[in-house]
Amino acid sequence: MVNRKEEMKINLSESLRELVIKEPFEKIIIKKICDQAGVIRATFYNYYVDKYDCLNHIIFFDFIENVFEENKNKSIDSVIYDLISIINLNKQFYRNIFRFKDYFLITNMIEDNLKILLNEYLNHNNIDHGESQKSICKFHANSLTYIIESWLVDEYSSNIDEIHSKFRKLESINFEKAFSKN
Repeated sequence: MVNRKEEMKINLSESLRELVIKEPFEKIIIKKICDQAGVIRATFYNYYVDKYDCLNHIIFFDFIENVFEENKNKSIDSVIYDLISIINLNKQFYRNIFRFKDYFLITNMIEDNLKILLNEYLNHNNIDHGESQKSICKFHANSLTYIIESWLVDEYSSNIDEIHSKFRKLESINFEKAFSKN
């Protein structure tokens, strides 16, 4: 059950999500988010530091709360598929944030939340890669960020299954095989 404080946090973040669909992120000011949510400006700062913090909450909520929590006992393949499905459900939002002028901030935000997702999955399922776990999560989060970005920014008309397949194909190619002539 969602408490009142969490409900307000979600209301503010969903207001930002709705605004990002309509206009560029860099043109959205805190007042617009508050007007959309029907609250005063001071309320926003009780929950978020700035609009970037609010944006990160949306991504975290989609990736961790919606995907990980629903799939933590399933295969990593199911987790990735559902992640792509959530992004597809919110395609215009994610497409628009990738168009933000500070492109690196957005890709880092996406990648950081993917690293959290992958690390949480490994920890929950007692899969320990020791000292290399952080690097493994970063590598796969980077690959997935690239696939998602290509899909959204380049406006590929690929469906969820095709995007999932592209990720699986990319992940299945090992380093030596990729750089050998045979």
